[in-house]
Amino acid sequence: MADIVVIAKMREIMSRILREIIKEGEKVGLKINENKTKLMRVGGKRKEDKSIKMGNFKFDEVDKFRYLGIMISNDGSRDLEIKEKMMAANTACYANKNLLKNKDINKKTKIKIYNILIRPVIMYDNVQEGRGKSKNTNNE
Repeated sequence: MADIVVIAKMREIMSRILREIIKEGEKVGLKINENKTKLMRVGGKRKEDKSIKMGNFKFDEVDKFRYLGIMISNDGSRDLEIKEKMMAANTACYANKNLLKNKDINKKTKIKIYNILIRPVIMYDNVQEGRGKSKNTNNE
């Protein structure tokens, strides 16, 4: 079955949506992979049992997950994603540090190295910016 994101505030709504997905998927021969399917509730109080049982299936509830390259969390923040992007940018810079400091490589080539190997890592978060909100920006 294709990737589907189900995010709900209440377990009852999540269960109802999931039951419908299972029912409609079976009609066309699609099966849900219990191990790959995770559920997330946004806001609300958490119960100790972080799974939902439905027929033969048991689905785990998570506080965060990655979907299409974006870290989604149950509190709506993007802090973890921003930290990951910063770490990726630092890694890209560090991995190319010797090339950028090499005196035998001219400035034009260093700019090309930056534009091809480092800048895309740094700018990737800006491309994703419209897809979520961050506590650290004015998007709230």
